[in-house]
Amino acid sequence: MLEKNFSDSDFIMAYNKFSEVEGRFHLTPNEFYLYCTLFIDKRVDRTITTAPCIIEELLRVPFKKDVHDNKKVIIETLTSLIDKEVFILENDVDVTEMKNTTVVQMSINDIELSGNYSEEQDWQRFRKIPYTTFSKFTNINNLYIFYVVERQIDGFKSAFTHWGKVLHCSTRTARRWVEKAIKDGVLHRNSGDFQEDLKTQNINWYYTHEIEEKDKTLRTRMNEKEKEQKQRESEIKHGFGQTIDEHRNTKKNKISVKIGNNEEEIPF
Repeated sequence: MLEKNFSDSDFIMAYNKFSEVEGRFHLTPNEFYLYCTLFIDKRVDRTITTAPCIIEELLRVPFKKDVHDNKKVIIETLTSLIDKEVFILENDVDVTEMKNTTVVQMSINDIELSGNYSEEQDWQRFRKIPYTTFSKFTNINNLYIFYVVERQIDGFKSAFTHWGKVLHCSTRTARRWVEKAIKDGVLHRNSGDFQEDLKTQNINWYYTHEIEEKDKTLRTRMNEKEKEQKQRESEIKHGFGQTIDEHRNTKKNKISVKIGNNEEEIPF
């Protein structure tokens, strides 16, 4: 695919059903990434003709570093998309016997993926992910997390237990993936405030855009101040080679002065 020919008017139809937990079309991050890649490669008549060996060349980000393992995941992921009927197989191929060179002809299952919504209700059927936006992602999990939050008009409210269900992984893994997405600037989190009477914390909200100051929770503002303080301390440590407290407790803040025949260290 020639990325130089991408424009913001070209977009991937990221159907809402792809992140519906327990739904028939609920995708994993790998499946969503492959769907997006093949969507871009579709023909004018919305059909796709490809093979695992071709997909290997199309993927901007491989599933696995090892070539053999990557081919295996490509075949497994493509087979799963066909089994879930995200793609409808148009030629006579036994997907259970798929090889690296097996050619498949498919079409996108638009009718069932759209549900009961009309073409005038696009936002209820899918989110538009511009090709140019897709091409910027270098992490498969980040792409899927971006889609999950982006499809929610007013933000995504979720605990890590629910994140795990959406991402097809454990709560611990979901926390790590979400934290990385935030660190990479893909997500912005509005942390839930603590309820002293109930001794619990409200569920976090997530957005793909920066949160306005007036909408930030007290917890978010506190977290930002703590982060700024740590950043300042880090900059000071980088400049002096030590923190402020360490600097005060070392001989580096003393000078040697010769008084008579004696040399004494005087703090400054």
